[in-house]
Amino acid sequence: MRLLETTSLELHEFYGDSISDYAILSHTWGKEEVSYQLLLKSEAQSLAGYEKLTRFCKLAAAQGWKYAWVDTCCIDKTSSAELSEAINSMWRWYEKSAICYAHLADCVNNEPYGSHSTAFSSEIRRSRWFTRGWTLQELLAPAKVVFYDSRWNMIGDRDSLSLDISAATGINRLHLRHPQQASIAAKMSWMSKRQTTRSEDIAYSLLGLFDVYMPLIYGEGSNAFVRLQQEIVKVSNDESIFAWTDDSLIESGMFALSPAAFAEAGNIVTFQHPSIRKTPYSVTNFGLAIEADASVHDRVFAANTSKPYSWKLPIACTKGFERRHLSVSLLSVAGNTVRVDVGRLMPLKGPINPRNEHRIIYVKSFYRHKASEWSEPNLELRWNRVFEEHMTYVGSPHNGPVSERMNQNGVVYSNYAGKTVARRFIQLKQAASEYHEWQNSESGMAPELVLEWKLDRGASSLSSTIYVSRKDKSVEQSLKDIAYYSQAYSLGLGGEITIPLWNDLHLRAELGKETFGEGPYFIDLKLIVSTRRKIFPTLK
Repeated sequence: MRLLETTSLELHEFYGDSISDYAILSHTWGKEEVSYQLLLKSEAQSLAGYEKLTRFCKLAAAQGWKYAWVDTCCIDKTSSAELSEAINSMWRWYEKSAICYAHLADCVNNEPYGSHSTAFSSEIRRSRWFTRGWTLQELLAPAKVVFYDSRWNMIGDRDSLSLDISAATGINRLHLRHPQQASIAAKMSWMSKRQTTRSEDIAYSLLGLFDVYMPLIYGEGSNAFVRLQQEIVKVSNDESIFAWTDDSLIESGMFALSPAAFAEAGNIVTFQHPSIRKTPYSVTNFGLAIEADASVHDRVFAANTSKPYSWKLPIACTKGFERRHLSVSLLSVAGNTVRVDVGRLMPLKGPINPRNEHRIIYVKSFYRHKASEWSEPNLELRWNRVFEEHMTYVGSPHNGPVSERMNQNGVVYSNYAGKTVARRFIQLKQAASEYHEWQNSESGMAPELVLEWKLDRGASSLSSTIYVSRKDKSVEQSLKDIAYYSQAYSLGLGGEITIPLWNDLHLRAELGKETFGEGPYFIDLKLIVSTRRKIFPTLK
């Protein structure tokens, strides 16, 4: 740890337990701050931030502190190793400080010490210091925090200003003194309205509050916050980490993308129940592995499950003193599970049965955002296609085609040992090019669909499988790779299904209820590509 000598502004390095007592500064960065490199040069004195540095050291020296620490010049930020060590140690450095001086650069106190008018209280609450991400741990970690205005006049300490601080931060007065008594969700809510210059620092500035460590990867964006939550669940069984909401998402994993998702979680408290979870949950390469009721597990992973199955997963927390466990909504299709209805948490209906068996399910780490609202008219596309009598059931396409050909109508007849299946290839690129939002989607590609009709003459039934591919390949290559790069959705006669494409787009397919006798077979398949609010055309 590198400390400033308060009288000479010389830097000294300390290791292990040999660190002397020191004062520490909490502030918001402004223009021309004094860095480690600049402090070693004479031009540091010409910088705007030099006055703040010297005023702080003069105050600390006057109160008897020989050493002081300032984040601007006591860390060599050109060294990624030193920066990573400093960020992972920051909570501990503030916690072990003898005193923390919080400098509110946008507040001016013209009143006698100890007397605050309503106007000045409002000024304190509006201070930029309460909106920055790093200052949260600087408020909570030190044993003693004293606030000073822009002219370095003392305003008060954390206890005397607790009403104003609580109003500005949403942290109740008990947790100002004992933050570790709050639930994970409540702690996250304290960060929900704060900002950092770099998006990753929203996560990194929370490491100490949750007592976890992780490597810094600048450039990873919101994934840093997801990684933070994954580290937290390794050391904590507080399920309020799942008690978040995000109206911008249609589907998601169990971890939030930002602390903003916890904005309404300030009153969430843990509410343990031995029958909710009997084994720990964990992060795996399949997603979050977590226990669910055995009956739900069997329904989700039934061999013939092709229809979406929506259900509630209880989590061991509640709002305030309601004494009813909360739950999140999950959607499972053919064993794949994601969170849906992400914009709300629901109280669990009915008691938890302690005799229920539990089994592990996996919730995918998958996020689908809502698209912007468009004003184009609602359209739908319908195919009425005649198939010849020789179209017979051929089984799974995973066996691989022997030969393929495409006629002028875009129908591919694939021959499997003398049996034939019809495929209709559709690309959504024309529709995609009409919408700027689609062209600039994260994938940069339009989805491709391959519709496959299978006729079982013996059972006189028809089924259609819809393959959704996000690979931008030729028609021929897509058809060849269909079994390996696409997600298959089966649709029986008279059935319908909703298929997620990407972002806010869904495909709804309905297969007609016609019966089949001798002669030609008429297939009526309706496909609608839609968002939550509007419906858009596919290619004709």
